[in-house]
Amino acid sequence: MTRLLSIILFFLLSSTVFAQTPADKAKGETSPEALAKRLTKSLSNDSLKVQVIFDWITSNVVYDTSIFGGSSNITSESQKAPRVMQTGKAVCQGYANLFYELCQASGIPVSVIEGYCRFSPENPKEYQLHAWNAVKVNGKWYVTDPTWGTGYIDMSKGGRYVREKNVAFFLTSPDKLLNTHLPFDPLWQFSYSPVSRDDFMSAAKKVANAPGKKTFSYPDTLQAYEKQDSATRRLMAFRRMHAFDPTNEEPKVKLSYHYNRLAISTMNKYSQTRSMLKTKEQLAGRRDELTELLNQAEAYFGNSLRFTEGISSKSFYFSNVTDNHQKIKSNLAVIKEERGFLKKNAN
Repeated sequence: MTRLLSIILFFLLSSTVFAQTPADKAKGETSPEALAKRLTKSLSNDSLKVQVIFDWITSNVVYDTSIFGGSSNITSESQKAPRVMQTGKAVCQGYANLFYELCQASGIPVSVIEGYCRFSPENPKEYQLHAWNAVKVNGKWYVTDPTWGTGYIDMSKGGRYVREKNVAFFLTSPDKLLNTHLPFDPLWQFSYSPVSRDDFMSAAKKVANAPGKKTFSYPDTLQAYEKQDSATRRLMAFRRMHAFDPTNEEPKVKLSYHYNRLAISTMNKYSQTRSMLKTKEQLAGRRDELTELLNQAEAYFGNSLRFTEGISSKSFYFSNVTDNHQKIKSNLAVIKEERGFLKKNAN
């Protein structure tokens, strides 16, 4: 059996994530690992390493204001850490990616946070998608926004970028940053009572970790996170994000993509197994195994469809999701055909 089992790869760079120009040019380094080694080689503790990483980024990367123009070349590829090192330009995703790669190369626990930001609690409806970081230093987690810590866009001067280092966004306590930054994943609020998106968007007042009812055991979740591999971390984050805010399309699309990948992997395993079976007797001997693989793939495809049902035609993801639904339906038709084949030839 040779069939093309296909899946659209979703464009996961947030639709318009904002961030901050060259200087040092990484002194010839072509990888975050090489740059991290040079920056931290003589430093003895994590706090100093994180400080020098933040200082390097704020001195050498500027906000890519082309995002405001009609000819922007900002893509997910342009926001990868090596590319940001090369160009000295980024939007927030690129800043967060570079900070992540440099910390990780230095052995410092770190994560990229995606969510919403607003410039003032007094204007809660003026928000945008954003990316920043959580980093663990000397046994304690902090949040850091290298984008806001590097400078700002002066809209009164035609969107001119102003480089101005701001340490208020370096190793900040989570409750302080929550006034302007809301993570998609409630874990990164570090709160027993996470602030909801509706509260963040509507309250024209200072947001804080109110001593209300405890609805989220973040210490246990954080402890589990630190023990998980990267794939499990991503999956659990998507699940938390979806449970925390079912209207958020980001985790829906990512969970749909996750289950699609599982389905494709399962169908590939089915194809490899079936291709080795040359006689009806061999097929009959493995019929239950093959049937279970088809059932599992069908369930994964069903989950993928379920997470993206009802996405609006105005959504950033709509065309990709629609295309993916068509591919899933084609793959489900393949599964139906394979069941018929087994029924006919594996008895």
